[in-house]
Amino acid sequence: MKPLFVTFEGGEGSGKSTLIKHISSWLTEHGLPHLVTREPGGTPFGEKVRDTVLDAGCDKISAKTELLLFLAARLEHVEKVIAPHLEQGCVVLCDRFIDSTVAYQGYGRGEDPARVWALSLEVVPLLPHITFYLDVPIEVGFKRVAHRHQGIDRLEREAFSFHERVREGFFHLARSCPSRISVLDATRAKDSVQADAEKILAKKLGLPYAS
Repeated sequence: MKPLFVTFEGGEGSGKSTLIKHISSWLTEHGLPHLVTREPGGTPFGEKVRDTVLDAGCDKISAKTELLLFLAARLEHVEKVIAPHLEQGCVVLCDRFIDSTVAYQGYGRGEDPARVWALSLEVVPLLPHITFYLDVPIEVGFKRVAHRHQGIDRLEREAFSFHERVREGFFHLARSCPSRISVLDATRAKDSVQADAEKILAKKLGLPYAS
């Protein structure tokens, strides 16, 4: 089987985790080896970076420092985890990747998105084969987040204007990369969202799919 790198993007409360869990089960049903991972994270170093940059009490990190920490964690993640699994022919499912960096640290933080994109690819010259962007209005996403048991992290507590810029960033990326990024309306029932993702993956993997 050819390796397949699939990423899942979206704003807060978009349902990425639920979709990833479903797709993982779907791949298992088809007997396909796969890895589920996340960013920042995926390695001991990456998880420490995650703890630092998402800590709600750590509000003095500059935008550039935040960006460089995410990229350092990604380099470690790709070299130690993602690339080896792709070389083995696995499907890799990753919660966030380069598009989140451009949307959050570029559009959201006000850094030049083109520069963030170029720097990201310079540090880690790897793009996903397929990216699912789960879109929900900001207010809908935050209503969902409010029902979670864990607390609000540092990025989630940013102003609505920040998250609106992030959302527009994702839309811009989707318009720029239509062959890679599939926009899924995540306000729909989760079964509909999951069915759309399955259909796209089945076509890419050469699997039969009954719609």
